[in-house]
Amino acid sequence: MKLTPSFFENLSQPRKGHFARAGRVSLYYETYGRGQPLVLLHGGLSCIAGLRFQIAFFSRYFKVFVPERPGHGHTPDTPGAYRYETFASQTAAWMETLGLRKARMMGTSDGANILFYLAAKKPRLVERFAAVGGNLHPSGCEPVFQRALRRQAIPDPDPRYSAASPDGAGHYAAVFEKCRRLWLTQPQWKPALLSAIRAPVLILAGDRDVIRTEHSAAMLRALRRGQLAVIPGSTHSVLKEKPDLVNRILLEFFQEKISS
Repeated sequence: MKLTPSFFENLSQPRKGHFARAGRVSLYYETYGRGQPLVLLHGGLSCIAGLRFQIAFFSRYFKVFVPERPGHGHTPDTPGAYRYETFASQTAAWMETLGLRKARMMGTSDGANILFYLAAKKPRLVERFAAVGGNLHPSGCEPVFQRALRRQAIPDPDPRYSAASPDGAGHYAAVFEKCRRLWLTQPQWKPALLSAIRAPVLILAGDRDVIRTEHSAAMLRALRRGQLAVIPGSTHSVLKEKPDLVNRILLEFFQEKISS
């Protein structure tokens, strides 16, 4: 299994974004469409462009907010190791800066893990959310993925990485290593974290995901108001592989009555 950088799709094009304070950092973000807020969180070693199929679709129904985390896309990196708890706190602070009191949300991979923690610890901010390819513990990942991740050499950054990153192309190795350590050691959460979530949750994954299907099913059982969708013929990149199917499933979930 070869992991390759996915920062770079369309990043050489001019962007129309903004920065907003998120505690001690400022996060770059972009907005699209009109209506009720929908926040989308990208995966690790990715950025706003990795959600392009979802942005194009959901901006027809919602006002879509898409931030980029430290070290990703246009947001400068921060010192120290990456932690999902820190990313969740930054997301909460960013929402509060923008006046987003409550929103529907979707996160993929690292973005999904951030939302589990955010919904448990800051429930007033999360109306309902979809977690695509998320996990509670590194053991939720397929062993072949973990072995490949440990062995993989640091890839050369795509030239477009330096076009977006304020840290420059040479910093990519540090970001990759911090993501590698994050994926091999975190999260370390117990099912009780999920049982504390009161908002409706849709867990979505590919049937050939690096997240084990048994792990997704166990997370479903721990949730109070959970749903599970396993998409056939897809991997951890399900948002790009099956965007039409996935977007329809997500839209139905987001448009359900909140009291249901």
